[in-house]
Amino acid sequence: MLLMLAAAVPRPAAADTTTDPAPLSSAAGTARAEDIFVTARKVEEKLQDVPLAVTHRDADQLRDAVLTEVEDLQRTAPSLYIRPASGQGTALVLQMRGQTQFDTLGTLDPSVAVYQDQLYLARPFGTNLSFVDVEQVQVLRGPQGTLFGRNTTGGAILLNTRDPELNGWSGSLRSSVGSDETFGTSGVLNLPLLRDTWALRVVGQRTRSDGYAVDTINSQALGDKDDTLLRIKSLWQPHRAFSLLLTHEHIDIDRLNGPAELAFAAQPRFVDADGDGTPETPIDGIGRLVVANASQGMDSIDNYLGDPYRAQNNPGLDLASTARVRLWSATASLDRDWGRIQIILGRRDADDIANTVDFDSTPYPVIGTTFEADYRQHSAELQLTGELVRLQWAAGVHAFDEEAVEATGGQAAGGGNITDFAGDAEADSVGIYAQGSYPLRPALNLTLGLRHSADRKSLVSRNRVGTAQTGLRCAVPGVLEGAPCERRFSNQSNRLNYLVGLDYRLDDDWLIYSTLTTGYRSGGQNLRGLSEATYQPFEPEDVTQLEVGAKAEFLDRRLRANLALYRSEGKDVQRSILLRVNGFTSTYTGNIAEVLIHGGELELDYRPWPNLALGAVVGIVRPEYESYVDLNGIDRSDEEFAGIPETQVALSAAHTQPFARLDWRNSLNWSWQDRVYNSQANIRDFAPNEQAAAERALTQSALGLLNARSALDFRNGFELAVWGRNLTDEIYATGGLGFNGLGIAVRFPQPDRQVGVEVGYRF
Repeated sequence: MLLMLAAAVPRPAAADTTTDPAPLSSAAGTARAEDIFVTARKVEEKLQDVPLAVTHRDADQLRDAVLTEVEDLQRTAPSLYIRPASGQGTALVLQMRGQTQFDTLGTLDPSVAVYQDQLYLARPFGTNLSFVDVEQVQVLRGPQGTLFGRNTTGGAILLNTRDPELNGWSGSLRSSVGSDETFGTSGVLNLPLLRDTWALRVVGQRTRSDGYAVDTINSQALGDKDDTLLRIKSLWQPHRAFSLLLTHEHIDIDRLNGPAELAFAAQPRFVDADGDGTPETPIDGIGRLVVANASQGMDSIDNYLGDPYRAQNNPGLDLASTARVRLWSATASLDRDWGRIQIILGRRDADDIANTVDFDSTPYPVIGTTFEADYRQHSAELQLTGELVRLQWAAGVHAFDEEAVEATGGQAAGGGNITDFAGDAEADSVGIYAQGSYPLRPALNLTLGLRHSADRKSLVSRNRVGTAQTGLRCAVPGVLEGAPCERRFSNQSNRLNYLVGLDYRLDDDWLIYSTLTTGYRSGGQNLRGLSEATYQPFEPEDVTQLEVGAKAEFLDRRLRANLALYRSEGKDVQRSILLRVNGFTSTYTGNIAEVLIHGGELELDYRPWPNLALGAVVGIVRPEYESYVDLNGIDRSDEEFAGIPETQVALSAAHTQPFARLDWRNSLNWSWQDRVYNSQANIRDFAPNEQAAAERALTQSALGLLNARSALDFRNGFELAVWGRNLTDEIYATGGLGFNGLGIAVRFPQPDRQVGVEVGYRF
């Protein structure tokens, strides 16, 4: 769980009309917390009136806490854990309340959905850029089965960027320099083209960095960045009851992947394959043998163990990680006496996705992969909200389709094992939903919600395997010899999900609530199958959650406390595991687990006096497998849950000291998590005396990270700030893989201490 001190003065989104966030001291001279407005139930409501677990952060809070990217939200929202996809610089893996998806393949749906301005982002590529011109972020925890575009089991993250302002010119410029030759610049320009009727908002950003690690063989700076973003939004409001918002966003990401640290290497094990009494066939520690053989005994894999920021990759290997993302959306809103009609249309293309990883970080071909993909998604939503005879309601229809072309090439053991996973995937989804809240008594409300989801998935697979000596052969079962190496697979799924909730307001300062919610993650296809068994489609995953909570304010609204306790059951849980199939490594996803999760979350916001804000957030997740039997019939129910810290804590403090002509703002933010087991891979095939060492190598010990920012706001638009991330210079890793046949374990180190200076001007 996450404990965090919420550090800033919240204010209604509707009241924020500045181009750049207003300073903390701009709030009224009172220590009382101001109302926060969220849209967790499709309509604007006060956070303290919403009977759901929701975390809200505005632009001030994010900047003061030095939370610059989507990945950083785990430092401020309970029960949320985010990490880069294994070895990839352009994609994220999100986990919330123990619900997670480990891979980013186009055949898998996420357990945590990301929405940008109400548009569902199906793929995580391009979602981890900076919070440039973001108005607010809302983190909704728990199954989102009845209101949002795609059904999810863990939660949803809502990113709301600033809309154009109709009534005046405004803008901002901001530049930052920091460690590792980091340079970032951004600009915002708000253009009222036709006063009170039509305006444009143009946002641009460029970020460059020389990286935080080095590949000494190829003289490459690993973890470097060269990212650009351009966003143009047009708002046309010819009548106060009607508006049309058009958005185009253009993102280019050019990076080199961060380092892959070789954390463990097993000793070779041999078996007597020919029965002559002499073990001669290696079954483990093959990575060690590859290095010894390739160097003719002049080198050892031990020379490459345990150096997090120094890699020695294969000569001539370019560890590029790129993505080109284009987004178009149109939102038409019409207000009527009974409520609002909205139509939301969107398209998002993620092209030129390319990624190369040298997992072993040695100059020898132990194991590496390449990944290429293109994605196209379209979505349309009709959304109706309103109030009728005290019934607050929302209803709608959401349609989504996606096409994905993916290819993953892998080479292991010096070319003795080559895989080429290639396929075209398609997905279609339709959801129909309705939810309403009705007061049974003046202080007691009943909420009921229903959603029917229908999903259809298909895959055309062209997988091949082979060796450097024999070349590649078709590995798709059922394909006749001499026929084209491809086969089509398809499946369908549908669910009726529900929400039942009661909330009771004890008085103006106390709300207690209870909800019973279900959610589902659709089934799909196995893109990396190598046999009939590993090609079998997986079925939907279902989650049922019971949550009780309380929202309260004390000390004349100077202290705000929100508490949530939950119990969730997961049936037919999807798990992705690495398997050896006919001597080749395959990733298989199946409904192979039943899960029970208990947890709790506490968020505190305390303002002892007007210019000081303190906060605390605590998140606790206690997951356990009720059953977990993999494709080989092995009981794995005693295994660790990968990628889930059971306890998270974050504390923060923000203080503003006003002077005659400026405000001096200072903030500290410390986040802590207990140990995290980084790998979802099976290490049971390691030698028994080496399994414990491999597991330690794949486990990140308890970790605390400290951020700080100090800014001078001159009240004439200028701001000068210094900032620091990971100020205690912790060395840590997120994500990891255990390659049991090769006998190695790798993890992915993250940046060390980062400091910088920022200059901004708003007009």
